[in-house]
Amino acid sequence: MLLLLGSVCVLGFIFSLASGSLKLSIPEILLLDEPTIFLDICYQFEVLELVRELNRSLGIATVMVLHDLNQAARYAHTIAALSEGMIVETGSPSAIITQALLERIFRIRVDVRNDAIQACPYFIPIESLHNRITDERQAHHGRRE
Repeated sequence: MLLLLGSVCVLGFIFSLASGSLKLSIPEILLLDEPTIFLDICYQFEVLELVRELNRSLGIATVMVLHDLNQAARYAHTIAALSEGMIVETGSPSAIITQALLERIFRIRVDVRNDAIQACPYFIPIESLHNRITDERQAHHGRRE
């Protein structure tokens, strides 16, 4: 619980204690930094479903950091792909979850599929390209060991 100038913030909802009465304020934006980290998969699912319901039923805009790209594809309207702290691409899950983009940004070869039930893309990792790219760069610069 975080106390802010006579108000209590609980899960993004602000309860004002001013003038002895309780007033609920619903936030316009919910900022979440890795809300599913260290959670078992069932709790990850419950948290993300709750966030989706808050967005749909109360119109709360959500900005969320997720490292699980398949979860991001399932729950996000727009994804910003970052590399080395910089935004490289933004777009719909279908625009971001592509073999070419995941290979370029994350140096991983994937098989991209479509989840017909959730109407979103997902991918299955095939192999890391990190060593291959490093070897190619070293060969190009004549430093192959």
